[in-house]
Amino acid sequence: MQAFLETVSELKAPDRRAFLYSDLGRQKLDNPDGFAEAIAFWTRLLAQAMQERLLSTSTFTIDTHNLASRLVFRGDTPMGLDAVLAELLASGRLCGADDYFARPLQRWASWLARLVVSKSYPLRVVDTVAVRDAAARILAAHAARVQCPLTDNVMSLGDFCQTFGMTKFDAHV
Repeated sequence: MQAFLETVSELKAPDRRAFLYSDLGRQKLDNPDGFAEAIAFWTRLLAQAMQERLLSTSTFTIDTHNLASRLVFRGDTPMGLDAVLAELLASGRLCGADDYFARPLQRWASWLARLVVSKSYPLRVVDTVAVRDAAARILAAHAARVQCPLTDNVMSLGDFCQTFGMTKFDAHV
């Protein structure tokens, strides 16, 4: 994780890092523009870290257990992660794994959700945008091949993961 954080340009300047790692809950009322800027930064950082599987074994989830300690950078601990996660949950960008499976899923999305999001981790949140984007890629590929015989759309788990940019860690089967 440290190597990843070293590549984030916003964290290299101590003053900028001090703001981004501050208690952002107070900023929401006192500095709404700064708060929105910080939320945008954390949204990008968390999404990129998820894609690189630095926050869990799946590109679609964040293991929230000890999240702040995993994001310590140059001795600074992010104090505003609770506010960030609360904002992302309130906006629908993230959803608790239990809540994700509790809500009614469209039939076509239900199989994908069960394939890529493990229910066995209660301290995880699901990146609903990433799951939606993966579903869109899969549906577009299927629609493009609708003229083909059904068996031409059958693929192994490895081929499925390679085709749609996932790993076998994403597919909990």
